[in-house]
Amino acid sequence: MYTKDTSKFEEIEHTADIGIKACGDTLPELFANLAFGMLHIITGTKESQLILKRSIKIEGPSLTDLLVGWLSEMNYLLTVDHYLPNGIEIQSIERKQGNFVISADLFGQDSIPIEQNFETEIKAVTYHQLICEKRETEYVGQVIFDI
Repeated sequence: MYTKDTSKFEEIEHTADIGIKACGDTLPELFANLAFGMLHIITGTKESQLILKRSIKIEGPSLTDLLVGWLSEMNYLLTVDHYLPNGIEIQSIERKQGNFVISADLFGQDSIPIEQNFETEIKAVTYHQLICEKRETEYVGQVIFDI
C-alpha cells in the first residue's frame, strides 16, 4: 500500500497555477505519488485515518487521459464527498480493449471538514505540460493544476 508518508513528489511553480512532479519505479507508484502530491497541495499536512475503504475504477484512451481522470476523481472525492484518502492500493493499471484502466482501493476517512482544511482549491487537472511516461528505469509524471 502506498501512503502519504512514503510518497515522493515535488511542487513546481507555474505562472498562475501550481503543479507537481513525481517519479516511481512502477506506474502504480507514479500514480500514487502524483495523487498524494495533489492532495498535499489541497490539504497541506492534514492526514486521515485509514478506516473507510473505497474501490474505484477509471478508464482513459491513453495514459495521460487516465492520469487526468485519476487525479480528477481524487479531487472530486475530496471536495464533493469530503473523503480524504491516506492510503492507496492499486491492483492494476492495464490496457483493455484499447483503453487504459486503473483499479484501486483507497483507504481514508469520510466527513472531513474540508472547508476548514483547504490550503489550496484545485479547480481542474489540466493537460498543460502534462507528462506521464517511462524514462529508462523509472516512470515520470508532471501535472499542472488550475487553481
